[in-house]
Amino acid sequence: FLMAQPVSDRRNFALETLKQYAPEGYAIVQAYSSFPEEITVGNRRVRLPRTDFAIYLRGSNRLQLLGSLSTVVHEITHGYTHRFPQQHGTIDVNAEDPGAGWNNAQAYLIGDATVEDPIVVTKTEVFRTNAIADQIPVECHSLRYRTYVASTEPHLGAQVDGVYGLLDEWHAYYQGVRTTFELYPYYQNELPGDIATWSAYYQDFYGSDYAYLEFKYFILKYLQFARRKYPDIYTGIMQNQAFRKVYRQLDIQFVNLITAFEERNVEIETSLAKADITMTRDATVLWFYKAGDRNRVGIGHFRDVYASFEKALQEAELQEIHAALVNDANSTIYETTDKDS
Repeated sequence: FLMAQPVSDRRNFALETLKQYAPEGYAIVQAYSSFPEEITVGNRRVRLPRTDFAIYLRGSNRLQLLGSLSTVVHEITHGYTHRFPQQHGTIDVNAEDPGAGWNNAQAYLIGDATVEDPIVVTKTEVFRTNAIADQIPVECHSLRYRTYVASTEPHLGAQVDGVYGLLDEWHAYYQGVRTTFELYPYYQNELPGDIATWSAYYQDFYGSDYAYLEFKYFILKYLQFARRKYPDIYTGIMQNQAFRKVYRQLDIQFVNLITAFEERNVEIETSLAKADITMTRDATVLWFYKAGDRNRVGIGHFRDVYASFEKALQEAELQEIHAALVNDANSTIYETTDKDS
């Protein structure tokens, strides 16, 4: 009953919950919210309105609001990624278009980076991401493929920023998934240990965690295509040490997060058993039910999609490019190729 009670102050609930359980996500929201909405570029004053994080909150009760906190952190991470460089002068003051030319760098919060001292990646030359759309096999035509890779939306960051836009999305998904992971104690200690609670938690995590392999694959396919068709662009990206550093660290931290979640299953299953709840999975669905109850709750776990991308990443050339990216920062193993696509 208490879980269904509406939260009187959704904004405060979100901030206080993030502050206590997901401090990194809270720091991102606070840092972004502190950026002024007007900056000076050369002799010009430029207005850069902020997005209010509260527009991403969904629902009115605690369980519903908890489920939207990962979206809050994901979306505000995008805002921070682009606004930090603008705020701290890493922009092209001669650019005419504040919506594009002034966004020539991104800030990442990975590894030891903090909101005060992120890893700043300066973009190099790119081509639109949908150039690789027909390079992606049909078994990898996931929802995010259609949203980010095959899209013809003219202003979508994942399109206009090419591989840097894909890295931006990968980073935002990581921050959102980490938020869900870190909210576990709230689900465990502050909500009823029933099917509604745990099915929602799994849905929040499994609905986004496979973005780990999706965007890793999209990034590597982008680089593969660049290597074959645009060798100068490929070389520029592979020589971008900050880009490589973020890629390496994101790959490590994202897979470690997923591993930690799967290890947590034992603890969750123990909690479910105490409540006489059984959790089983088939090829595509995670089921929750009570003994003797004919009603079951099922949520998609997307392990089939995860497996498709896992298999696709075994392609030899992609592994070669990945190895070059994660090699020592001084490595020069990024030769181009004249292979046909």
